[in-house]
Amino acid sequence: MASSPGASDIRGLRAAYTVNRLCHRLHRDPDLVRRLREDPERALADWPLTAEDRRLLLAGDIAALYGRGAHPVLLVRIAALSLFGVTADDYSRRIRTADRRGGAPRVPTDA
Repeated sequence: MASSPGASDIRGLRAAYTVNRLCHRLHRDPDLVRRLREDPERALADWPLTAEDRRLLLAGDIAALYGRGAHPVLLVRIAALSLFGVTADDYSRRIRTADRRGGAPRVPTDA
């Protein structure tokens, strides 16, 4: 029988949801995209992100965000809009090296 999620599981799910929601919003909110390009730290200040997720977004660390539960289809919007210094080539390379269980690099199987 599966156990109930603990408080840390729920916090992790909530954090991933917030990153996913932000990425989804990029598709529909050109003002948010503009603000992220002009001053990403200030634009993210209004979002209820964890300090770690905010740091990872600002660093463009797609692999770690994916490892923390962000959805790759939503994360690709960061690259499509060239936000946080991430390009389409960067996204492809970084997401292939991510380990879903924790964002740690792994050897790509298609290399």
